[in-house]
Amino acid sequence: MASGLLGLTLAEALRSDFFCIFRLREVRRTPRRSGGHEVELRPEGPEFRSLVRLVVHLAGDERIEEISLEVARSFLEDRMRCVLAHDMIRSLVLAAAPAVDRKTSTELAHEILARQTEFSGPPILGEAGARPPTPPGSPSPAWETLRGRLPDCELPLRGVRIRLANVARPEFSHLQVHLRPPVEAAPAPAPAPATLLEPVKELPTPKLVETLEDADRMRAYDAAWALWPRVDPDLDAHAWIGEAGSGESGRRAQAALGLGRAAKSAPEAIPILTALTEDPARGVRICAALALGMLEKRTNPETVAALGRCLGDPDPGVRIIAANALRLLGPRATAAVPSLMRALSDEKARYMSARALSEMGAAARGSVEPLEVLAGRKAGAASDAAAEAVRAIRAAARKEAEQGP
Repeated sequence: MASGLLGLTLAEALRSDFFCIFRLREVRRTPRRSGGHEVELRPEGPEFRSLVRLVVHLAGDERIEEISLEVARSFLEDRMRCVLAHDMIRSLVLAAAPAVDRKTSTELAHEILARQTEFSGPPILGEAGARPPTPPGSPSPAWETLRGRLPDCELPLRGVRIRLANVARPEFSHLQVHLRPPVEAAPAPAPAPATLLEPVKELPTPKLVETLEDADRMRAYDAAWALWPRVDPDLDAHAWIGEAGSGESGRRAQAALGLGRAAKSAPEAIPILTALTEDPARGVRICAALALGMLEKRTNPETVAALGRCLGDPDPGVRIIAANALRLLGPRATAAVPSLMRALSDEKARYMSARALSEMGAAARGSVEPLEVLAGRKAGAASDAAAEAVRAIRAAARKEAEQGP
């Protein structure tokens, strides 16, 4: 589709491959104050209806002005079903991009197709027998956002604006893919979609460092994520090691993030980073836990144990970010399963703890019973995450049993 989805009438869009393949059906239509309508669509299949939401803004002539796809994080992180979630996102990107952006949108679609097979098997859509393309050496910001490792990013397109953002809401934590006209074509500046980092992400670095100690734990959490991409990955590890001993908590917090980035080439940074999880300053502990979650293959029993201890931190922001770090580490962090099980009783961290347990595979089978209890409490997003975790753990246990010793 050379012109993309924006500018089509809704009737025309409903006949396109994207809407037909994923069987999206209108469920609600609301008048807009500016004219036209806001239309909500959901997948026809009942098993996906609560996991995916598509919102379309229509002008008075029924032409599409904006599209927002919302995909539940629990759907994206379900190892048995995430391929469909990934295919929906890449298909929307391909369908939405006009001809001028076809090369960039295709590159992202190919990256999603290639990287999803690292943990989920072959894609649902695609030519029979076709081999997925080889992904680029380093993950793109879009892929890192899709995986939940970055809060948000905007694709470098010219004919359409596509923004990916992780949105944390108690009732529906999700990835949002928001399509808008390019800046020069927009009749008026459109407000940015609500994102996890919207209140603080534009602050200058010194202000972000101050915000790490904000009384509002979510602002501190947001500030840590906003600082992470600003840390120079090429700075010598020994410089960060020196900063870790600073008398200023803000410098130690930045050092924690820097040590996380430097650990790839300087393993001596890891013990110092681990020690910072016990720093007296809350902001330093938050940054240290975040950085430990980004170690991936460089993680070790000591770093996992440190994150397990962070789940008992007096500050809820530290507990939440530690649970998220364990989620990112997945099967490399199975030693933390007992700590995550205890955290299921923590009202602040139980949602993220349940999501972390869903990544642990069969090693988390002992957590099924407390997860089922949480799933039955009707505690909003935490109960949904617990139910998804039970399904993921049982599926992993079945697969392990089938494969044998």
